[in-house]
Amino acid sequence: MLSTFARSFVTDAAGNLKNTVYGIQIMGRMQHAVEVQKVLSQHGCEISSRLGLHHTDERYCAPHGLLLCQMSGHEADIHKFETDLSRVQGVQIQKMEFKL
Repeated sequence: MLSTFARSFVTDAAGNLKNTVYGIQIMGRMQHAVEVQKVLSQHGCEISSRLGLHHTDERYCAPHGLLLCQMSGHEADIHKFETDLSRVQGVQIQKMEFKL
């Protein structure tokens, strides 16, 4: 069983810990939001933190958005998340990894 500390990060096959964060840009947010949310829900146990950003004010709501997802769990599960998300049209993914 992983310690509480380790559960907040991604564990590779050798047991090394990484802090992995995905930047997910969604173009055509209204058209693709349902598909993106479906992937996020399927992989909810691998998402430690999630932050959604899009420009909005009283006159404008941007048609694109940006999600930041901090991941946790096993590297193979994280890879499946990335693969599933990359299949959604209008999505661009960038990944940051910090070794601990």
